[in-house]
Amino acid sequence: MRLVKLAVQRFQCIEEAEVEFGPGLNVLYGPNDLGKSSLAWAIRAVLLLQHNSAVHERFVSWYGDAEPRVALTLCDDDERYWRVTKTFASGTAGRSVLEASRDGRTFTPDATGRQVDEKLRTMFGWGVQKPGGQGPRGLPESFLTQVLLAEQDGVRAVLFDTSLADDPDEVGRLRLVEALGALAQDPLFKQVLDETQEHVDRAFTPKGRKKRSAGSPYLEIAERLKAMIAEHDDLSQKVRETEAAEAKIRTLIDERDGLQRGLTEATEVLKVAQTQFHARQRRDAVREELEAHQASVRAVVELQRKVDDSEAEIGRLQAAAASGAEQVREATAA
Repeated sequence: MRLVKLAVQRFQCIEEAEVEFGPGLNVLYGPNDLGKSSLAWAIRAVLLLQHNSAVHERFVSWYGDAEPRVALTLCDDDERYWRVTKTFASGTAGRSVLEASRDGRTFTPDATGRQVDEKLRTMFGWGVQKPGGQGPRGLPESFLTQVLLAEQDGVRAVLFDTSLADDPDEVGRLRLVEALGALAQDPLFKQVLDETQEHVDRAFTPKGRKKRSAGSPYLEIAERLKAMIAEHDDLSQKVRETEAAEAKIRTLIDERDGLQRGLTEATEVLKVAQTQFHARQRRDAVREELEAHQASVRAVVELQRKVDDSEAEIGRLQAAAASGAEQVREATAA
């Protein structure tokens, strides 16, 4: 039995939607609150829930007071199509209809009301109890309904909380036995089963105890575990050595950075000293040149003084000569 088409109207957050299913795996994806979980619940409800069950109150539409309606088209192994339609409501407002078709286009009524749920129970054989009487009044549960129609967060229920032993009806168990029996005849499955049995025989004794003799996978696992522990210890030691080396490297890097800062500061000081030294050299050269000029000036002043003294002496001599000539003239005249 495979799903062909799902049509949903006024079901929780979905006002109206249609989904056509392809062969094999189908995936519904999209952002949160788009209605993916509501579509899954619609499939679960139309196949398992009676249309007048009190559970239908959780399907109330967000878009008004109209009743939720779900139509699901399926195709069985004989290529016969079935369409089950349910309108969920209390009293006469609720209804169930099952239709059949050979071509998937033209459908004729096959069952209505409670007969629809009984027909689906027979068709699927998933171990749920017969509706009505002492049967389930809410959503019926069995191992197959949990496995095939579980909610998104029902993983624990599938793996741990349900089993075939809890089924209220033998149909699901018989169906699985029949399916596994048919599967066991497949050559590939038989090969996988034989290889699996070989591994089981290597690991366990006929009484189900773990083997500890040579060739036991438990010994191999123990040796591998021992080797892995030794490797882990070796790697842990290398990690510790690496961490110590990294710490030493960080220390050396800090020392290098400190020396680099000291070198930079010393270089700046040297530049300043060189600048001052060159300035001092220029100042000393200027001072020497000034002293030389001052010496020249003093020499010139001394020379000028000597010239002045010579001129004064010449003046005295000239005056004395003039006085002597005057005396000579006077003596001659007498």
